[in-house]
Amino acid sequence: MDTVLTVAFGAIGLGVMILVHESGHFLAARAAGVHVEIFSIGWGRRLAGVQRGGTWYQISWFPFGGYCKMRGDEVLRGAAGDDWPQAMTEPGAFFAAGPWRRIAIVAAGPLANVAFAVLVLTAVAWVGFTIRSPDNRIVVPVDRDSPAISAGLRTGDRIVAVDGRPVRSFQDIIQEVSPAPERELRITVERGGRTLLATVTPALDAEAQTGRIGVYAWIDPVIGAVEDGGAGFSQLAVGDRIVAAGGMAVAHTVDLYEALRRSEDPVELTVERSGGRFIVRQALAAQAGNVELAGARLQIPVMRYRESGPVQALGAALQEVGRTVRVTVQGIGRLLRGGMRDSVAGPLRLTYYMGAVATGGLQVGLAAGITDFLRFLSVISVVLFLMNLLPIPALDGGHIVLYVVESILGRRVKPALVYRIQTIGVSVLILVAISVTLSDILFLAGRR
Repeated sequence: MDTVLTVAFGAIGLGVMILVHESGHFLAARAAGVHVEIFSIGWGRRLAGVQRGGTWYQISWFPFGGYCKMRGDEVLRGAAGDDWPQAMTEPGAFFAAGPWRRIAIVAAGPLANVAFAVLVLTAVAWVGFTIRSPDNRIVVPVDRDSPAISAGLRTGDRIVAVDGRPVRSFQDIIQEVSPAPERELRITVERGGRTLLATVTPALDAEAQTGRIGVYAWIDPVIGAVEDGGAGFSQLAVGDRIVAAGGMAVAHTVDLYEALRRSEDPVELTVERSGGRFIVRQALAAQAGNVELAGARLQIPVMRYRESGPVQALGAALQEVGRTVRVTVQGIGRLLRGGMRDSVAGPLRLTYYMGAVATGGLQVGLAAGITDFLRFLSVISVVLFLMNLLPIPALDGGHIVLYVVESILGRRVKPALVYRIQTIGVSVLILVAISVTLSDILFLAGRR
């Protein structure tokens, strides 16, 4: 059932992003007097559709992607010479419109994606949402060198701002630090009722090509779920707080996991419940390379975000969009330098991610599932906005560059040149699509 929901939510999310993007092209074309012959969600043969006002609105058999076919597009394939065919310059044709109108039509798709993201994030921030993340209190291991130790950070500190941008959760800290390897950051810290300033330079994680400062989230060692049955399981209950394990005092989950790693199986736990303390013996289990409590899971911290009004919500949305733009641009830079190639996701993996986010949120509640889904959808929409504006032939950005050149020259670019540029661009995109699809298949196969 979880797999079905994951696929369903992912497909819905991908369809929404395509619909928004192509609607931007469609509305701009109509406003510019360009006739749209086909408005399609998906590629290939038409599965279902309806014709209205000379335009086919359809769903095609290959669901990843979509397009707006405008009058005169198909004639470009046969335009091998230097003169523009009449069909491409007659009223209502795309190439009959002036270069700046064509630029507006092409740019409207990506702009629709970012406008959608701002609108949705504003609504979500105003209504309120929850995230499964610890707050901004940190743990700094003292047994290893790290940028955090060099900066004077201590366990129990709260990081409240990075480079002047407020952070409220550990997830916020990661989002600020990860895209800034080897770049000096100004950090505002709360410690013992005082506000302190520190400077930290994240180290480069060579494998992930991201920044890290060597801190962990402070998570209280509270039991969040207990499996039924099993020796010793019934002695623990939801809400129990572990204050010692294997004779070692435990203040947070970093302490707990270190104590479990050093303990014998079963481990002796000192548990606090309803103001009293007692001792239980609990079996251990290996999980993802760590030693954990068998049959019991720790509580996942949940934080609530809600802005007080629409203006504040819009400000929060713009801040989130700005952060996503900054992180994406830095990620593209690292990708071009040869890093993070394994992290490039194609449509299959994006579908999985969107569905997984939604179903993961549904485990907390319906509202959490919907808001998690919408927030992730908005972030991906901003990424698509940027990716589509890259100056690559066949992408929107490549078209914009071509039409800007045409405007500067004051004359049309030869159709044969336009066709060759688009052919090269499409060929490159096909190779990239095959590569990322194979990567997606291998990734999804590893999830089974």
